[in-house]
Amino acid sequence: EEQVAGWKKVVDRVHAKGGKIYLQLWHMGRQAHSSFHPSTKRTVSASNIPMAGKVKTLDMEDAEPEVPHALTTEEVKKTIQDFVKAAKRCKEAGFDG
Repeated sequence: EEQVAGWKKVVDRVHAKGGKIYLQLWHMGRQAHSSFHPSTKRTVSASNIPMAGKVKTLDMEDAEPEVPHALTTEEVKKTIQDFVKAAKRCKEAGFDG
């Protein structure tokens, strides 16, 4: 609710100037670093195959890719529902798409 209220202020200001505003929802998957996930301290993906090359930490430092947790079918379903909730919240905030 707090996030919706904060984004609504931004969206309303953009609309007041005649603009349009879109929000892109995305999942970082195996290219993420665990520093982006302080509560779980892990990355997740469709498989446990790490990213090739380097990844960035929350502090924008280069790091070696971590082995992601391979999501179970139930975890994939929960992640989908998380995105559904996020999309509904974007609509509540008034995003144009």
